[in-house]
Amino acid sequence: MGKFDGILLCTDCDGTLTHGDLEVCPEDVEAIRYFQKEGGLFTFATGRFPKHVRNFSHLFDLSVPAVMANGTTLYDASKDRVVGEVVLDPKPRQPLFYAKEQGLSHMIFIEHRTYSVIWTDLNDPNTQKELQKTLHVERLEEFFDDREPDRFPEPWHKTDLVFDTPEQNLEVQKTLKERFPGWRYERSWPTGLEILPPEGGKGNGVKRLKKMLGSKVRLTVCVGDFENDVSMLKEADIGYAVGNADPVTKKAADKITVDCLHGPMSHIIRDLEEAKYRV
Repeated sequence: MGKFDGILLCTDCDGTLTHGDLEVCPEDVEAIRYFQKEGGLFTFATGRFPKHVRNFSHLFDLSVPAVMANGTTLYDASKDRVVGEVVLDPKPRQPLFYAKEQGLSHMIFIEHRTYSVIWTDLNDPNTQKELQKTLHVERLEEFFDDREPDRFPEPWHKTDLVFDTPEQNLEVQKTLKERFPGWRYERSWPTGLEILPPEGGKGNGVKRLKKMLGSKVRLTVCVGDFENDVSMLKEADIGYAVGNADPVTKKAADKITVDCLHGPMSHIIRDLEEAKYRV
């Protein structure tokens, strides 16, 4: 038996495990490999989509399905196969048009499993930069045009609204929750708000993953840095916030560890090895 048999460790990517683009602290790479060698179940719980996880295939064993797209998708990278998903049905037409018509958001992404499509205000200074990175539409109505079903064939997993300031993000989140309560509204970065299916969110994704793994899991540890991680920290037996996490996430966590630049996974795995926390 390994030291970490039955322990599921789920970590967010950006600002938690990774810094910069895809940089992982060497001590975290070593610690996670050790954790897996000793029977631990390691995976990701991220707002990113499946192709992102494959960037880490040279570092870690990816046989445990990952919670992707903020809990809307379970993805088995070892087999390049989606093993579970929830989608936006119905599509959130009302909140998106409200945000556009009220001039609240200058950029809206529709997130599919393998690609994104963007609508953006052509007068915004960041428009050309963003349009070079992804597919785009000139009118928001094009997202809802059923006359061309093959244009964007995949279902919607989430939508991202981008704002100028964090304060505006918080204000719009509150407004949309009150006016259009049929969806989840979670802040994924200071100026980004995501609309998710009611069954979405990382907490629900981790719950479905635990059900899938069954008796293999006796203790769940989740790690994050921002508001969209809060639901999984609450779902976990032990929820960790990294040192650079925002105040909301720190408040929701059971424990706070070092920031993403100083090997948080190595500290957490050391805690588990020393058997400080048990269920």
